[in-house]
Amino acid sequence: MEIIIDKEFKDLIPLDYGGFLGLEESIKKEGNKEEIVIWKGKNILIDGYNRYKICKAHDIPLKEPFIELEFESRDQASLWIIENQTNRRNLNKSQKAIMGLKWKNIYAKAYPQGKHQVELVPPEKARDRAGKKFGVSGRYIDDVEKIEKENPGKIREIFEGKKTIKEVINEIKKERKEKEIQKQKEQIKKLAPLKEKYDLIAIDPPWNYGREYDPKGSRVASPYPEMDFDELKKIQLPAEEDSILLLWTTHQFIWEANELMKEWGFEYKAILVWDKEKMGMGSWFRMQCEFCLLGIKGKPLWDAKDIRDIIKEPRTAHSVKPEGFYKIAETICVGKKLDYFNNGRKRKGWDHYGTS
Repeated sequence: MEIIIDKEFKDLIPLDYGGFLGLEESIKKEGNKEEIVIWKGKNILIDGYNRYKICKAHDIPLKEPFIELEFESRDQASLWIIENQTNRRNLNKSQKAIMGLKWKNIYAKAYPQGKHQVELVPPEKARDRAGKKFGVSGRYIDDVEKIEKENPGKIREIFEGKKTIKEVINEIKKERKEKEIQKQKEQIKKLAPLKEKYDLIAIDPPWNYGREYDPKGSRVASPYPEMDFDELKKIQLPAEEDSILLLWTTHQFIWEANELMKEWGFEYKAILVWDKEKMGMGSWFRMQCEFCLLGIKGKPLWDAKDIRDIIKEPRTAHSVKPEGFYKIAETICVGKKLDYFNNGRKRKGWDHYGTS
């Protein structure tokens, strides 16, 4: 009987080089003791690719008779191959999730109305079905799908046991963040100098924490390339002779912020505290507040008499300032306002300087 090797079926199961070499040594020493499986009536090899390859290479007889199975379709045969190989192997959860994704994609295509043509099976339901069948969470299968789309070469590393899904996802997140930072660096180089002067400037400097984005530990990283103190001092703020500065900082740089304000020609007057209403990170105290230093140059018009020095508002996206802050700024200044290092967030009545 001529055995047909179908590449699509063969490629469903990633090759385990270590397992292949061990099987080859065993068959050469003890002979072939297990039957291969073929699609009845089509003579297509369904299971036993490594065994078949080894026997042919070393002129070792295949065990007969072969096991013959009937399938209604190629999809049904593919599902059987994936399930059979997964059940026979001692796979970790990351490896099972890879097989689950393969199974899910075929199942969703083969049974768009459900296995018994009764219920609709959207992709997410096929995912959950695959998760139960392979003993992993549906979210794990989603993670594999993300990896396959963004960096398919990592799938082999996971299946070979070199890395876990979580490790690869963290690597991808870090690479993505590094690309964003590099893009921002290029955009900053192209920023044209500001020609107008402003009555109020709000600025959130990219303080130099010396901390890279790390999804495994600290995920705190500036949305801009960080600048050291000497670089920050060189910034020429386009401020009117009579103007207001609102300078954002954290616990770590509160003294540097006061010094920086002086370097820019402003006189410190007060601190606005933002209570984010949720405990954050911290080595000593768990940080919940951020600070905005108020400074003035000359004699700016200040027409507000009832503004408190605290804002209580939950934080949202990283580096995004609270709505209450902008309302305060708009209350104390009716003139031209600039949001410096705003990272592309637009607000009516403000000019913006930063990257998109």
